[in-house]
This record gives sequence, structure tokens and C-alpha cells, in this order.
Amino acid sequence: MEITDNNDIYNRYAWFEQRQYPQLSESELASANEIIEQWSAIINKNGTVYPHD
Repeated sequence: MEITDNNDIYNRYAWFEQRQYPQLSESELASANEIIEQWSAIINKNGTVYPHD
């Protein structure tokens, strides 16, 4: 829910995430969490994943 207020989009993402996480190795999980933190910081700063010029 950090990225969208749309329940349908959130539910699709949550379903996908729940299916993928058990298949990932510890290093893949760590990498995914690092990417999520980076994207969240960018979104919080710019209001979007795309930087403002």
C-alpha cells in the first residue's frame, strides 16, 4: 500500500509477492529489499519513481 491506494493493484502485487518470496534465495531477498528501499526513497522524494529534472 506504500505505492498505491488502489486495492486491485495492491492485491495483484501482494499475490505475486507471496508467490515469489518463498522461491528466492537469501541473497535475492536481500537484494529485492534493498531495491524496494531505494524505490521508496525516490518515490518519497519525487512523488514518482521518475526523477524530476
